[in-house]
Amino acid sequence: MSTTATEETNSQQTITNDIETQDPNASMPTLFRHTKRESWGLGILQNVMDDRIQMQFQDGRNRYFKQGYYHLLDAVDRPMNVAAGIVDALQQMMPEEDRPELKNRILPPSMDEQIEYLRQLFPEGFQDEGYAEHHRGDGRKRPLKRHRDALVARAEKHLSRKNLQGDPTEAHKAACKVLTVTGLVGAKERKRFKAIEAEHHEEVMNALRALLYGKSKLIGRMDSYVRALEKAMGETPSWELATVFLGAVHPKEHVVVRARVLSLQAQWMAPGLLVSDRPMGLLYERLMHMTKGVEELLVEGGLEPRDFLDIHDFMWITLKPAGQKKIMAARQRRQLLEPMEQPGAVEVEAA
Repeated sequence: MSTTATEETNSQQTITNDIETQDPNASMPTLFRHTKRESWGLGILQNVMDDRIQMQFQDGRNRYFKQGYYHLLDAVDRPMNVAAGIVDALQQMMPEEDRPELKNRILPPSMDEQIEYLRQLFPEGFQDEGYAEHHRGDGRKRPLKRHRDALVARAEKHLSRKNLQGDPTEAHKAACKVLTVTGLVGAKERKRFKAIEAEHHEEVMNALRALLYGKSKLIGRMDSYVRALEKAMGETPSWELATVFLGAVHPKEHVVVRARVLSLQAQWMAPGLLVSDRPMGLLYERLMHMTKGVEELLVEGGLEPRDFLDIHDFMWITLKPAGQKKIMAARQRRQLLEPMEQPGAVEVEAA
């Protein structure tokens, strides 16, 4: 594919507004707020047409928006149990013929259930000795690729602003050294990154330095870095490769995105969110906002994550197939024992 064709394809794939982040197959639509009309309250999509959309807002009004104005509608993520009531009330305001078909929503694992499950595995939470040994490394001299402390230490040593301002090929070698200590990026993609030819080192490392230490908007810095990787590697990088250095250098501020893991968390924390295959700055900001919401609920639940790497591992531990299976089994047991008192296990009816 020619460079021009590649750029056109990437332009078509790039999401430019929150309307495009909706998953059409989600059991619950995304909530939106108009950035200049907060008095309208929250709204949901009612109809999508070729050149415009129709939305229902909490003030009772139905409104149309033409393409070119979608950027004024910001997604508002709320946990599933909060969003469900708002969505149902909005759908009741719609004309009967536009309301979705009556159905039951089976709630995914809630944050309360996730926290409960983590405490079963590690009674002291993130400070539990078992957790520290398995996930952080606990100071061992020969860490494994799942140990996050080694990743943070290696990134601090090799990806400083000063190092990235030096010779581009040496900076690329430093970045490769960071990738060797983590399994967050797959082995094949680690090899492809290492194999980037010298002619691309300057562009990729400049984009990485800007991503890590730049002052411009994160959306633009992320998109520029992804484009540089696409050009150098001849293919679109994964979310993991696009975000691993950001999350390793700034672990208290940024999350490493494993698309599958954060998509699972979004089922509760940001229902309706669709995580694209191609990394994008606008989506990364949305995922960051969601992750900060998870952090707040963890702290409210008495857990104190060290950084966003702990939060990432919390998501994976509790939402991988084995974790979900145990959480749902525990929910079923509670339903049998206490059928009238299940705050995390009810089904919510959609209008």
